[in-house]
Amino acid sequence: MPGCVLRRRFTHSQASIDSQPRLLTAQMAMMYRRANSKDLMTSPLPAITIGIVAFNEEESIPKTIRSLRAASRNLCGSVEFIVLASGCTYRTAEVAIDAFYGDHRARVIQEQSRLSKCAALNRLADSAHGGILLFIDADVEVDPTALHLLFSALCDEPGLAIAFGRMIPRAGPNRFWTGIGVMTSEALHSVRALSDGSGLWLVCGPLYAIRATAWPGLPEGLIADDVYLGILCRTKGLPVRYLPDAIAFGMYPQNLRDLLSQKLRNRLARLQLRTFEGDSFRSAPLWMAPFAIPRLGWTSIRHLPILLIDTVLCFVALLLWASGHTPSPLWRQVSSTKLR
Repeated sequence: MPGCVLRRRFTHSQASIDSQPRLLTAQMAMMYRRANSKDLMTSPLPAITIGIVAFNEEESIPKTIRSLRAASRNLCGSVEFIVLASGCTYRTAEVAIDAFYGDHRARVIQEQSRLSKCAALNRLADSAHGGILLFIDADVEVDPTALHLLFSALCDEPGLAIAFGRMIPRAGPNRFWTGIGVMTSEALHSVRALSDGSGLWLVCGPLYAIRATAWPGLPEGLIADDVYLGILCRTKGLPVRYLPDAIAFGMYPQNLRDLLSQKLRNRLARLQLRTFEGDSFRSAPLWMAPFAIPRLGWTSIRHLPILLIDTVLCFVALLLWASGHTPSPLWRQVSSTKLR
């Protein structure tokens, strides 16, 4: 079944929901898109679409949505929210609709079949009306100023293609793994903030905004949307900016199994990028140490534990790749990173 747009029916012009979600006909969906795009298109400022891709995120997504709705009050332009629930086996779509109760700016699209994150982002971008697309993971909370910072950067610099923030770990139940997460966040910050801009390819996947005209459409089977977009924009000479004060808060993996699952996938995704055409992709950094140490100099000493962990993960990823292991673009949930 194709994707369906789920909405609650509201009295007095406020959104509400049927107890049984239903599939909108093509004509009804087109009327809905035109009605909601009218305000977006008449605003003097670029409209912004805030998109969330979700798979079985019914526990985390209410907090994500509440934080987004609160942060959107600081935006001057018109806003629309789109949640794409992809192949969910639980109540993610219904929970998202409840979280948006009363907000006419929101749409929830339910895909019956499971999509990869990149395929879902393409679907979401195709459904968006905004001139600026802001993508956020379904298991993080944004700082109240984060959306304003990203939106303002793209409004103030007409040539800017991507603006991205960073994720800072929440305190989790395991202090050791939370500490590893904090050190990882600090190391990533140091690389992204390099004065020569050489670290801007490390776009933060959980929180970034891209101009709609710069959205390239993601290749089928792609694993890492963030690094792909960072490298592609840099290759094309499109400006990218890192905004460290635009913060998303989330949980770092709280056990070794979840850490290996998440971080090995990231390294395998970089190996996949090296199979793409173009020198920039073929030379995409895999080991962070050879990339970071010459650029950070003596300040890299405080990041040595993280660089060592990264080296071990990269070595394991290379062994897996050499043995023919190719990860599926369908991500596996890492349960210990979910907001509760």
